[in-house]
Amino acid sequence: MGKLKGQKIMERMLEKLTTMYIMNIKNKCSVWIGLATVIPFEGNNDLGNAKGAAVNVLHWAKNENDFREKVALQLSEYEYSLEEIEDVELFDFSNSEKYNDDLDEKAVIVKKMKSLQWGIFYTFD
Repeated sequence: MGKLKGQKIMERMLEKLTTMYIMNIKNKCSVWIGLATVIPFEGNNDLGNAKGAAVNVLHWAKNENDFREKVALQLSEYEYSLEEIEDVELFDFSNSEKYNDDLDEKAVIVKKMKSLQWGIFYTFD
């Protein structure tokens, strides 16, 4: 009977550890990158006379949806509307030379500071 009880305890512990591991994986954040189309709020003259801009944005997020939500929220704090975001992916630190605009350095900042970073704004009319 003692051996069976010990086995059940071990099975429960293993089940609990497995659940904790799965929850940790689901909640693990990483650096994400995407190409955003932004429109300045009325009164925001950062882009001069341009109607908007395309900009690479990086943020610390759990998944693509979390990334999109965080980017939209933070851009609104800087008085920009997120019109569209495309090419969303995990930032590839092992192949960071594929990114322009010193985005590899910005990705390191995102990883450390857990905050939004962006590249160069390419304006359009």
